[in-house]
Amino acid sequence: MSLLRFGGDEFSIIKDRCRQLCEIAQAIGCPTVAVIPSPIPTWETTWETIVVEHMAALQELSDIAGDYGIKLAFEFLGFGWCSVRTPRGAQTIIQRTGRDNVGMVVDAAHFYIGGGLLSEIEHLDPNSIYAFHLDDVGDTSKEEYTDAARLLPGLGRGSS
Repeated sequence: MSLLRFGGDEFSIIKDRCRQLCEIAQAIGCPTVAVIPSPIPTWETTWETIVVEHMAALQELSDIAGDYGIKLAFEFLGFGWCSVRTPRGAQTIIQRTGRDNVGMVVDAAHFYIGGGLLSEIEHLDPNSIYAFHLDDVGDTSKEEYTDAARLLPGLGRGSS
């Protein structure tokens, strides 16, 4: 579920979708629903605006998820068009939400293409990592990467 907070009526659709996904998650015993950041609205959008907008969106969605006993896993995406590309950025937003049902998805491929630093991982709160995607990246440049280029661990770049 994408946090398109930066434009018009999209967020009301996202809130409705959050309710629907949380209801399903509760019914099947799944503790977490993943949410992803929006594209960068404009190249002039400041980091502080991105943080504030995502924080506000996550707070509203965490209230909805809380009604179902569900946690939200915020997943940074390494794509160049994405507003939150690293664990450091996601953690900043998660901490600012101040909610105990908002954590993070760490995806190895998005960590790599987003330019995340290994030192960022050391500073993450393990209790706030709700999901981990262990995957590898095919022989493609970071700029050309798509999720379709994901591979099983050990089958990607530099593997023999």
